[in-house]
Parts: sequence; structure tokens; C-alpha cells
Amino acid sequence: MKLKFIFLTLIIILSLFCVSAFAAEGDYIVILKEEHASNADVLSNLEPIIPEERMYLLKDSSKLDFITTFAEHIEEDLPVDVSFPDPDPMLFTAPEDASYSRQWNHTLINLPAVFNMETYGNDVRVAVIDSGCNVNHPDLKDRVLTGKSYITGTTDVTDNVGHGTHVSGIIAATMNDVGICGVSPKAKIVPLKCFDTGATTTIAMLSQAINDAVDVYDCKVINMSWGMSYNYSSVRTALNHAFEKGAILVASSGNAENGASPDAISYPAYYTTVFSVASVTSSGVRASYSYYNDGVTVAAPGSGIYSAYKTGYGSMSGTSQAAPHVAGLAALALSINPNLSPNDFAVILTSTCTDKGDEGYDTHYGYGLVNAEAMAEKVIDTIPLYVSPINTAYGKSAFYIENNSDTEINATSIFARYEDSGLSGVNALDISLSKGEGKRIEADFLYSKHFWWKSLQNPVPIVIKSIVNEE
Repeated sequence: MKLKFIFLTLIIILSLFCVSAFAAEGDYIVILKEEHASNADVLSNLEPIIPEERMYLLKDSSKLDFITTFAEHIEEDLPVDVSFPDPDPMLFTAPEDASYSRQWNHTLINLPAVFNMETYGNDVRVAVIDSGCNVNHPDLKDRVLTGKSYITGTTDVTDNVGHGTHVSGIIAATMNDVGICGVSPKAKIVPLKCFDTGATTTIAMLSQAINDAVDVYDCKVINMSWGMSYNYSSVRTALNHAFEKGAILVASSGNAENGASPDAISYPAYYTTVFSVASVTSSGVRASYSYYNDGVTVAAPGSGIYSAYKTGYGSMSGTSQAAPHVAGLAALALSINPNLSPNDFAVILTSTCTDKGDEGYDTHYGYGLVNAEAMAEKVIDTIPLYVSPINTAYGKSAFYIENNSDTEINATSIFARYEDSGLSGVNALDISLSKGEGKRIEADFLYSKHFWWKSLQNPVPIVIKSIVNEE
């Protein structure tokens, strides 16, 4: 998760060497006083970062004294050393479908049961603020939307490190008979590149990426598999803005390395608006490197996680790998109920965890190990009559329906296939669901339309779902 904290002298020197590529000396982040937010003379000297929060960038230090009069807060846009991994992956150039068997992490959090509910995070946008992404990777090319590099100011998010691709694969690798599948294999990844081969970025880049995730790219989930030792107010302001816009914020609790004690604090995970995710091994026990503190929210698999990489696939370890499990679960939850707020999701996720460590909440595991099946069931319970998206694969169509109302539901499901403007196949099935009952409904062909009728004698549709794209 948090890009592994790097304390090696060589890496620190490398980070300092990279400063000129990220921040010019004399840049300042300015938050204007509310009464001066529309002052044209002041704004003419500033570049926008998050205008809604009155946050701007001052690149001309000679104007600092003038701007100070109108500012609520000013801080120098210093280069930030973030915890970044030193990847040591096991690469495979010819992945096979059987690679799914390497994903013990799915079984540990009861994810396969969720797939039986025909929910896969369908089309939920997840911002991955990281080192970019291999957008042509066979397991990600259908999942990745156009993002941005804040280093070059372009849409080229080429991942020279591999970390961002690995994180993206854990979240949303496609269920396509190639390699692996993600926690939410039909979610959409928006890669926002703030890191490259050096483990240095700037406060302004991080703040802008967080803001753009919600205001430009309409992301409902933000994954931050990196960490900082200092509480930067500009990053906190950006995260508060994203939280208020309804985004679910996920970050890694942090990694202790080189003999450092893991009882430390890392940002953004320690912020109250952010889910701080600790790491467990395949046995479900807290990984020795995983930070523990009173900000930890939950735990997820993080050691030896097999996922996509720069080329091929590889295994990596860290809380960087734990966080995207929770980001993926957030996408799953939102694909079931798009109206969930971050607070709604927090209550559901923490109340469905498998308790670990000391009874109840503890600083090592938070509320426990995430449980995908229990979480999904509780989200479905928030909807009186849940009907999943209709999914297609292997020449079949299927959806899941569950009745959480107080009365029995009786309906007829009709899958219809049209070819050459003619009806070529029909699958009709009467459905009776008692309170709390759920069923998976399947047709042995790829449908063109689906109708769900309350009664064939009184054909008023309860739900009409039209053509969907086959994946």
C-alpha cells in the first residue's frame, strides 16, 4: 500500500535530485480568505489548484508580500518524499488462465461469493493516484479510462515503476480468461500519475490530482497507495473537498522498513475522512511491516499479492497492496447501491469485518479483516428489491435478484435475443421470492433485451433493461 517508506540514503539523494523536475523554487500554495476569493487583481497572480476551496498556486515569489494580505493560509510547495515501493516482482511473460488460482487473497476475503451475486463494480470509476498505469496491459486495457500525468501535464500515464499498474490490477483486472481478475473486474480505472522513478512529488500535484478525481473525472472512489510523514494542510483540504463530494477515500496505513518501528502515523491514511488499510498475510495475521495506530480502519491482504505489472504479472507486498482491496470493495458496494455515502459505506464495511486481534476494534487490524460477502449482503439489504446489472460471458446472460421487501415478489423474467430484426430466442422463467430470498437467473444465450414482467396477464414492466455491451 503506502508506497514503501524509503529511508536508504541513496534513495533520498535520488529524490532530492529529482526535485527540479517537480517543483520550482519559490512556488507557494495559497488559500485565499473568503472575502477575497473573487478579487481579480489577486487572482491574476495565481494559478488554480482547487478554486472551489480557494486554493491557488503562486509561482512568482516577488508577489508573496502582496498576496499575504489576502491569504488565509500560505505554505511553500516543497517536494514531498512519499513512501514508494522498491518492487521485486516475479515476472511472467506468458500468463495463463490458471493464474487465478494464485489469488488466495480473493478467497481470504470471501470474494468469490460476491461474484455469484452478479455484481462486479460495474462502471464505477476509481481514481488511482500513483505511478501511472500500463494502459495496454491485457488485463487492464478494457478497464482504464483516460487519465493524466501531473508530471508532464499530458494524458501519457506510462508506468515506469510498475506500482500503479499492480494496484490497478488488484482493483479491476478484467475477468477475461487472461491472467487474473480484480476485486471489481468491471470497475473503471482513472490513472492520475503523480510519481515516476523517483519517490518524490509535490503537494500541489497531490492536491490537484485529488481534486480532479472528483471534479474532472467524476470518480466515486480514490485509492492512495502512498504515504507522507507530515500533515500537509493543502492535501487535507483537497481530501475534505473530495469527501464532501461523496468520494470514498482509501489509503495504505504505511510500511515500516529497515528496522523502523511500525507504531507510526502516515498521511493521508491517518485523516478521519480516509479508510486506513493495514496488511495481513495469507494466514490472516497482521504483516510485521504494517503500521498500527489508532487511525487504522480495517485490514486486507497485502503480502505476496499477484497482480498486473509493467509487463506481464508479478507479486508484491506492502500496505500498498492492501488498500486497493478496499477500493475494489467500495466499487462493488457502489455498483449495488450508487447512493451510498462514504459514511454509509464506512458503517457497512466496518460492521461486516471478520474480527482479528483483540476483541472489537484494535490498532493492529482496526475493525478486522474485510469480508466481501458479508459486506455485499449488507449493501443489498439497503435496497427493498435488488436487481443486479445483467452480465454476459461464455455465451450466457445472468443477473441476481433479491427481495428485501416485506412481501413476496412474483414476476416473470424474459430474456429475448434478436437477430436480423427477428426474434431468435426466448428464455422465460416465473420467479417467486419470499422475504430475504435471492436468486441468480440465467439464460443460455447472449440476450438483446430483457423484460421483467409483474404479470403476463397484466403486462406492465417492473424493470426494462435494454442492450448492454458484452465484455
